[in-house]
Amino acid sequence: MVRLHGVRERTSEWNAGVALGDALIAGAPVLETSPNYDLNIIVSAQTPGQRSNVSEIDVVVLANFAKPLVGRFEVAGLGPGKVDVAVDSLALTIEVKDHDPSGIRFEGNHVLVKYRDGWHDASDQSLRQRDALRDFLHRNTGRSPYVVNLIWLRGMTAEMISRLALPQPNNILPADVLLELFITKILNLNRPFYNAAQARYVYAASRNDSLEMRSAIDLLTASIEATPLDRRKTEEITRKGLDFGWLHAAGTKEIVLRGRAGTGKTIALLRSAYQWYEQDLRVLLLTYNTALVADLRRQLTILRVTQALASRNIRVMTVHAFAMRCIEVLLETDLTSISADWFDVGYKPLLAELAAFVKTGALSREELTEKIQRNSLDLGWDLICVDEGQDWLDEERDLLQSIYGPHRIIVADGCDQLVRQGSRCNWTIGLDKSTWASFELERCLRMKSGLVSFANALSQLLDIRHWQLSPAGSLPGGRVLIKKGSQIDRPLQERIVAENERAGNRNIDMLYCVTPDEVIGVDTDEASRISTVGRCLSTWGYPVWDAVDREERLRFPTSVDQCRIVQFESSRGLEGWTVILNSLDHFYDIKEKTWYSEWNSPKEHLTDEPEQRELYASCWIMIPVTRAIDTLVITIRDTDSKVGKILLQLGEQMPDIVSILPSDS
Repeated sequence: MVRLHGVRERTSEWNAGVALGDALIAGAPVLETSPNYDLNIIVSAQTPGQRSNVSEIDVVVLANFAKPLVGRFEVAGLGPGKVDVAVDSLALTIEVKDHDPSGIRFEGNHVLVKYRDGWHDASDQSLRQRDALRDFLHRNTGRSPYVVNLIWLRGMTAEMISRLALPQPNNILPADVLLELFITKILNLNRPFYNAAQARYVYAASRNDSLEMRSAIDLLTASIEATPLDRRKTEEITRKGLDFGWLHAAGTKEIVLRGRAGTGKTIALLRSAYQWYEQDLRVLLLTYNTALVADLRRQLTILRVTQALASRNIRVMTVHAFAMRCIEVLLETDLTSISADWFDVGYKPLLAELAAFVKTGALSREELTEKIQRNSLDLGWDLICVDEGQDWLDEERDLLQSIYGPHRIIVADGCDQLVRQGSRCNWTIGLDKSTWASFELERCLRMKSGLVSFANALSQLLDIRHWQLSPAGSLPGGRVLIKKGSQIDRPLQERIVAENERAGNRNIDMLYCVTPDEVIGVDTDEASRISTVGRCLSTWGYPVWDAVDREERLRFPTSVDQCRIVQFESSRGLEGWTVILNSLDHFYDIKEKTWYSEWNSPKEHLTDEPEQRELYASCWIMIPVTRAIDTLVITIRDTDSKVGKILLQLGEQMPDIVSILPSDS
């Protein structure tokens, strides 16, 4: 059977998938009528979390044949003439291009296609899609079939292409592709092997391993289920008819959105990005939290936002990954073998060098434009959204402004939420007042009023000056559960899961935060880690997305039954209906001890005074405290600790909101 997967919308990719299925069935009707043939055409296949920054592939073909598809094909080096080949399985990526001949040109072995911002290298794009699929399958299943990448020029016929005398073999399919040509292309790109027992050549993307192909098919055809909380976010992001002043000003001046935790800054960025995406623009959203990158990519997948590289796009990246790509392209610097301490000693100087390189004209505007166009898949952005801009390095700000100009940038500024450095990054310094606009987001849109009251009371007892949230009147309720002990036990886990479900939510709508000493490493390899909470939850039968593991952080959770786990440091920007903070008091103690080494500011401005240590640790714990929508669960490792005493005090002062649970729940 030929099965077509994906969102059934009349996009270019969907139309290509339909046309491909029809062409293959026309050449071999048995593909449609016999259960021996399982051929899957996956349109806009999602591949989140791999290093090539390709999170969507136009068309993927995965085929697993119980009975080989046999035919005679012309394969270079196996002639003369055609040879018998039995095809057992296929794994393909197909980059779809609908350009007419005037928008296509060939340079050696590369196909270039024209978009409004210049020529894009479709061959490079095709290779990235191949590598993305291999990487995605290997990360998620532990193995990958051999993937062949093809480019389908649907605006050029086979006759047109034949007149070009292109180098052979090549991976270009014509608009009028037929089954024989389709298979012939694959066989010449990945030559079949001779099977002496069968006395014929055999082609297999996965040799004698139907389980490998089945795992790949199941993974790529699995749907991402949305919870009610996801759907609420989707409605907020896509809502029409609201008057957001910054949307009218975007593209003409730099926009700064200021607001404390929970005031909707990240949603405002997503809403802005989606509006521009709807106008066929390419939008880049930058943050420095890898766990948040995964969360935002999941939300964009639910929104069905295309991740195609060259067309309209919303891409989410870490600022570090983007800055490194800028350095590689614009300074022509190789960063493939940087050391572990490079970000401490080499990152900022190179950023400053690059920004100065552009500002001073050492790299002319013409050269800059040419380099960006040549690398437009990575650097060609119409608008850029900056998350938590107050905590960016000045060098990172200067890099964006020097390359793209302030008018292409919208910044979410979290006011005093500083965790990377001791002073705020000022995004308007040196800019004429006419070139930027600031908008205040004052009301807390995430947290219910009880949680807002708790957070405000906690900030006062921690002596954080000028820290205050204003609750939204439409969000009454909210509660805090405080338990003595380093982490929740099974009865409390079952209780909060049941209450979460009664509210109409799923496990993925909860968020667990853990301290660094609750992370268990294997042979000190960061790519093989699990949290003690994750281990307990797994033992109790709960699937987990344990993002203390670096590889896990790179991909978003794919099941609504998974419980999300992050380290406290990775909680910024995330939220949950119920949020569980394990050993919050101990996290405070950790930050108080490490503040001096972590404070990314000139050391001559700092003195090792208790007030500064306490302020740093206090600001840090307010970030996870403001992640919950309805229920906040906090465990106290040491009731005699500073934060432990404050939390117990709040339990006595706010009994309508805060409940102190017995040690045995």
